[in-house]
Amino acid sequence: MALFEVSLPLAVLFVGFGLTVGIRFGFFGMGGSFFVTPALLVLGHSAPTAVGTGLAFVFWTSLVATVTHRDLDHIEYRLGLLLILGTTLGIEIGRRALLALTTVGLADLVVSFLSVVLLAAVGLFVISDGRHPAIETDEPVGVQSSISARLERVRVPPTG
Repeated sequence: MALFEVSLPLAVLFVGFGLTVGIRFGFFGMGGSFFVTPALLVLGHSAPTAVGTGLAFVFWTSLVATVTHRDLDHIEYRLGLLLILGTTLGIEIGRRALLALTTVGLADLVVSFLSVVLLAAVGLFVISDGRHPAIETDEPVGVQSSISARLERVRVPPTG
């Protein structure tokens, strides 16, 4: 029996993997192609297919997570809009770079290498962060950079 032209055991594996990534996405606020793209590369998919599938996965999981966090009032819309601007430009640059690498036959190698570097860097950051426990105090955090203070003053509908 096949589901979406994939064998049933492989479909179950992907659903289980999606569940695992979804839990991480909801808990840590990250997931998506961070886990999906390397997994698809390991399973033998080409870099462009792995990246595109990872982006499609991120789109839908982000939509669900955004609605959930909106209901919990956990979204800073102004910051999100600024991130979207940078992300849009970054996606276009990344798309062009991936196409250029595909043309010369280096896409799989470069995407795999950068995935390993990124995962290692995040792992080292988490280990470093875990070695320095947060200082517990009754005082409110309240330390803001001038950039974050200016961002909070920007009025963006519907919050402004």
